[in-house]
Amino acid sequence: MKFLFIPANSSATGTFELLANNDGAGLIFETEEDTLAQTFKSEYGNYSDGFRKAFHHEPISYYRRTDSEYVDIPCPKLSTVLTGTPDQVLALMPDLQNGLFSRFMFYQMDRQKQWRDVFANPMEEGLDSVFDRLGQQFKGFYDTLEMRTEGVQISLQKEQTLQFHDFFSMQYDKFLFLKKKGLEASVLRFRAYLL
Repeated sequence: MKFLFIPANSSATGTFELLANNDGAGLIFETEEDTLAQTFKSEYGNYSDGFRKAFHHEPISYYRRTDSEYVDIPCPKLSTVLTGTPDQVLALMPDLQNGLFSRFMFYQMDRQKQWRDVFANPMEEGLDSVFDRLGQQFKGFYDTLEMRTEGVQISLQKEQTLQFHDFFSMQYDKFLFLKKKGLEASVLRFRAYLL
């Protein structure tokens, strides 16, 4: 069976099997980060190593003696979107030592400063139609890229490379100053990933 969306609440073998069945590509979308944290704590559910490998498109493989099952995913492409609180992040990634933290990007939303009247504009476009419109726009980009016979290469201008260097240099120095071992790995990994 092919599933683009892979449930976060799956065994490691089940997750990798679904990923393999979908030609190595999959999405994990979970509105409660705790679901993945609890899965990782279960006996057969910790596929943190698969996340780390998939970030770099490194091969994932496993063998099960039952039914002589061998699965190899030569170039996994796994994207994950999780929502949760800072405490839920700590439950999923209690420390920086295994490298999982540095394979994720984080976006923190500020709390709204005042109460918002949800009835103020009843004719406002709903989120479903907004996302349908955006989906159609990005489908056009996707179709254009699919028609290309050669790969796509993106080059930065000299000014952009200087901005890139200045930004990551400042972030790296900040993490070294904080003396939090492992945080600088996030900066190095994202820098390398973008190059």
